[in-house]
Amino acid sequence: MIDRDYPGLEDHRREHQIYVHQTEAFVTAFKDGEKNLSDDILEFLQKWLVEHILDADRRLGDFIKGRGAHKV
Repeated sequence: MIDRDYPGLEDHRREHQIYVHQTEAFVTAFKDGEKNLSDDILEFLQKWLVEHILDADRRLGDFIKGRGAHKV
């Protein structure tokens, strides 16, 4: 992203930071004895899949393809 001057770099980084922090919060809650995390984790992972991977990562891929990155 840096090498290609991706204009969405900071937003993309921020989304990954949110993912890391939420994952750490789930781990902490589990270690603290929270047993009812299944629905929260599934909802979070679904949101990550749909909103990040299928949207943000796809935009990144399209941007890189548009810059000719697929050519060696």
